[in-house]
Amino acid sequence: SPARTPPAGQGIVLGFAAALWATPVFAWIPYLLVGIAGLGFARRGARAVPAALLASSVLYAAPLALIATSAEYRYVLWSVLAALLCAVASLGSRSATAREVALSAHAE
Repeated sequence: SPARTPPAGQGIVLGFAAALWATPVFAWIPYLLVGIAGLGFARRGARAVPAALLASSVLYAAPLALIATSAEYRYVLWSVLAALLCAVASLGSRSATAREVALSAHAE
């Protein structure tokens, strides 16, 4: 069978990922800090979902620090995603509050 030629963009994407490999982009802790900061922005009554996402992020990755000398990115991908979702959900709860205030002011 003939050798397959990789897609043209594959080399670009792999080169970009290799350049970022040793930076904080592929570390889990910066994303955890983003999640914690996002949780601080959540309105008081709407912290349940962001807090659950952040707890899931931490509890999923915490054992890796004990059993692995270095966790590969694929093992902490859920933790990164959950921390980012925590920040998004927190900011979403703030914008919902702003909409509610605007709607109540408009109704009067």
